[in-house]
Amino acid sequence: NIETEACHIRYSDAAHNKVNPGVGRKPDDKYTVPMCSKHHREQHRTSEVGFWRSHNIDPVSISISLFSYSGDHGKACKIIADIAPANLTLESKVLII
Repeated sequence: NIETEACHIRYSDAAHNKVNPGVGRKPDDKYTVPMCSKHHREQHRTSEVGFWRSHNIDPVSISISLFSYSGDHGKACKIIADIAPANLTLESKVLII
């Protein structure tokens, strides 16, 4: 069993009209991606933008896609599967995002 956590994207992204909610305020849930606890902690310990760039992942686009298919497990799995190398299992793909 893989522990998956909801990772809220905090930084502003002008391309998606997303603003940072500010200190002490949680971002809207539509700006959330699934992450394993190890990478979630790493993302919090480093620069959030730098973390995502180092993994070549656009979390805002992914979170919006996932939110648009909320409740459709199959489509959500496809979104996640499309962002990671083909040789990984779906469970492993959740670990790297």
